[in-house]
Amino acid sequence: TKKMHDAGYTIHDKENPTAYIMDRESCIVSRVSWIMYLASFFSVVLAMKTKETAFTLPIIIALYEFSFFGKSKTRELPTANSRRFFYLLPFLFTLMVIPLDILGPEAGVYRQEGNYGEETRQLQLKEATTLSSYAYLLIQFRVIVTYIRLLLLPINQNLDYDYPVYNSFLNPTVFSSFLFLLSIFGLGIYLFYRSRVTMHDARYMIHDEQSTMHASRITHHALRFIAFGILWFFITLSVESSIIPIKDVIFEHRLYLPSIGFIIALSTALSLVLHRSKSATVRSATGRIRRGEQNDSTSKQNSSFSFLSAGLPLYGSVALIVLLSIATFQRNTVWQDKISLWEDTVKKSPGNPLVHFRLATAYLFKGQIDKAIEQHRITVKLWPDCALNYYFLGNAYEKKGLVNKAIEQYLIAVQLKPDFTDAHLRLQKAYIGNGLNR
Repeated sequence: TKKMHDAGYTIHDKENPTAYIMDRESCIVSRVSWIMYLASFFSVVLAMKTKETAFTLPIIIALYEFSFFGKSKTRELPTANSRRFFYLLPFLFTLMVIPLDILGPEAGVYRQEGNYGEETRQLQLKEATTLSSYAYLLIQFRVIVTYIRLLLLPINQNLDYDYPVYNSFLNPTVFSSFLFLLSIFGLGIYLFYRSRVTMHDARYMIHDEQSTMHASRITHHALRFIAFGILWFFITLSVESSIIPIKDVIFEHRLYLPSIGFIIALSTALSLVLHRSKSATVRSATGRIRRGEQNDSTSKQNSSFSFLSAGLPLYGSVALIVLLSIATFQRNTVWQDKISLWEDTVKKSPGNPLVHFRLATAYLFKGQIDKAIEQHRITVKLWPDCALNYYFLGNAYEKKGLVNKAIEQYLIAVQLKPDFTDAHLRLQKAYIGNGLNR
């Protein structure tokens, strides 16, 4: 500021240096703002090209803008409020990046020559049953309820769920889940509207006018934060839990981004409850003092209650951290290797054929061929129309030295999928190994 002040005297406009300094500061701030704005826009485009969930980023930016930046009250600048939409418009146009990528000429094409693992994955995706948009939406009502339960009570976690398919909106499970989610979303809309309509709440009226305004301001901001957290949760979850069918209907890691909104809403709500409890205690004590009803025993009770109220958040936070740390340690023991992880998943999703397939692969990698064959047999039984299951069962038999059984599985695989090149090659190799060159 001193350098700019000196420049105001030395460069020009010595008669009015203050005006020159203010103009100079305004130009610098304007340039920095535009640089940051362009960097933000470029970051949004990069995010769109990186992960599909970034589709919600422009919507979150707009929500943040209208939630925490109020309208301009300056009458001399009538266009100040409309300019906000103008600045948000380029970010909203980035919503077209992901759809254009998906509908592009190379959409859905990913093939790396010589990458056997990726080729196998692509075959599995093609063999997987695709749900309709309507059926996927019905499942997601129940899935989101499961997500909320996991955030509140993170137990019985599962890497690969065997989730039931619902075909009717009037199914009791689907309909009750829909009503539950609608009530939460409606609460978010109501709190957002309530926080914008008024900053005064008669329920927090205290005898002192300054305390009344302070309590009203806290309530206003708390309602806004709770509404923002609820809307954040639903918006960021909308890409993977809506009408766009995804092979895996539920995955716990999809909660990483939505959980931020959940934490904002829950922590703000708890803070508001504690604030109201403290305010009620203060009002009660103030009323007794004014009525002359305060005595030593009542004073001690109020002091004890105040101490408990002040320490309750700390004690509760410490207890919660300890419990979650223990649960995390126990969960990490499951993730210590692939076999323990998929054995745990098989126990929780016994009807999921892909889980048995992955456990069989883990067994085979560790050289436990008999256990791998057992899991592959279960996979074939649960998913008899998939050629890959017979192919990998044949591989396991071949590693065990049971070539004839391997040939049987390869034959079934090529019957189900005549263009299955790898199965034909394995079958040819097995025939040659058995001396059946013809």
